[in-house]
Amino acid sequence: MASLPPPPPPPPLTVAELQLSLQRMRRNTQNKVLLGEFLLCGYQYFVEGQARCWWCRHETQEAAAEMLHLFALKQNDHTEKYKQTLAGRLAECDRCVAVYYNAKSALRRRYEGLYDNATVDSVFSAIEDWDAQRIVRRFASTSNGRGAVIDALAGTASLLKHREVEDRVCAHVESCQASGLWLDATVAGSGLLPGVLLLCFTANQRVRGWARQTLKHSASKSTATHWQPALSVMADVFGAPMVGAPVATFQFSRDSLWHGLRAVFARLAPEAKRSLAEGLGSLVGPLCRAVLAAEGAEFVDALRVFSEIVGASEAPSVWPAVAQCEQITPVGFARAILGCDDVRRQLEADEVSSLSDGALEACSRRLRPVLDWINPFL
Repeated sequence: MASLPPPPPPPPLTVAELQLSLQRMRRNTQNKVLLGEFLLCGYQYFVEGQARCWWCRHETQEAAAEMLHLFALKQNDHTEKYKQTLAGRLAECDRCVAVYYNAKSALRRRYEGLYDNATVDSVFSAIEDWDAQRIVRRFASTSNGRGAVIDALAGTASLLKHREVEDRVCAHVESCQASGLWLDATVAGSGLLPGVLLLCFTANQRVRGWARQTLKHSASKSTATHWQPALSVMADVFGAPMVGAPVATFQFSRDSLWHGLRAVFARLAPEAKRSLAEGLGSLVGPLCRAVLAAEGAEFVDALRVFSEIVGASEAPSVWPAVAQCEQITPVGFARAILGCDDVRRQLEADEVSSLSDGALEACSRRLRPVLDWINPFL
């Protein structure tokens, strides 16, 4: 007697079914049964199904983001298969990469309202570590180094704090420069600017040159938000680190720091410059101390950065912060600047002591543009 044929496989899960499961889970976020049902539906659709672009398709990106909850669970064969599939999809589409990082940030903000900080930090730290490992493997397994660079820089610059990621990004950019090829990071939009900005401060001259040239080409696409890592760099170096801000792991000299900040501010549109200056807040005091500590060639670049900040800010908001942090009046700070050795060498001693108009008139052509902010105190 012939045996019965095996039953046909169940029909593939549809987008409508996936979205319905997502809606049920979101209506009751504390219901673990509904969460489990959604994760199962998501696994069937994304991992076992034929879905290609998870993130750049509007109808699936929210469900794809919620699937990141798998990083919070005990790892097993299913979670590993999910991670492998996710890594493969991100390697196939640059648009998906950009949406992935944005969706991950949005999901974190939502989770902060649902779970305690320690849990949220643990989950997203695990995701970031996985992202770093994924990108390192991507550099090693593909000839598409440009795509791997875009992947690394798109993550709001935070992935550059992983030494292996930073090393591979710098090595690829340097190889492109050495061979006369231009790695154009602007084609992916302004989302790469935070990562490119941090590379303005690396000790690698080729990479630094590429990053600053990229900023020059990208200035018209930028908003103040994209330049926030400049605050992180200043905060880290000036001893006032910002919680949650990306920090470069590479060591840079004071000269490359000030020159890099000068290059960044020079490329900002006026509205972005104003917004960034307003965000300095408590950094004004440490910035003043750093300016006064600058020496030699870096001193003029430091003054240029300070001059740009003062020029972009409302003076009434800058000087009270200086007075509070440094216990010094604007006139006192101006005297301190004019008394620095690099200024004194270009001025007559009596002009410095009297703080006269002649002091500024005697400045070299190189110094005068960056001391205009002192005029109101003469």
